[in-house]
Amino acid sequence: MVALATIDQVRSFGTTVLAGAGLIGAVAGLAAQKTLANMFAGISLAFNDALNLDDVVEVDGQSGQIVERTLSYVVVKLSDQRRLVLPTSHFLDTPFRSWTLTRREVIGEVRLELDWTVPVPEMERELKSFVTAQGLGDAARAR
Repeated sequence: MVALATIDQVRSFGTTVLAGAGLIGAVAGLAAQKTLANMFAGISLAFNDALNLDDVVEVDGQSGQIVERTLSYVVVKLSDQRRLVLPTSHFLDTPFRSWTLTRREVIGEVRLELDWTVPVPEMERELKSFVTAQGLGDAARAR
């Protein structure tokens, strides 16, 4: 091996091969950085229980339900039935709101601007009837 290193052409070939291997290693490291970050984020989310299937979340100004979670990506089903696919690292880097972190039910609010002469008990009955007919929630608990 030492004898080959004394020949200039063999030495320059070896230097070129080592430099190429170093460059390829650096490029591979940069390419794997995102993948590794997503995998570590997925593991972190799995262990800290911050994001579960069927959770209702608000992320990037859109709200939806978590329908799939892997080590590398999370799928959020939006209210208009579209799917938002985000890398798992996005949930560690960007704040998001979970509406169902402690309870599975989502609490909604209905605000009505009415004239003071509107009969409130009749309006309440009508609202409960509408909520029940639409399957939007538990009308028995509505007040």
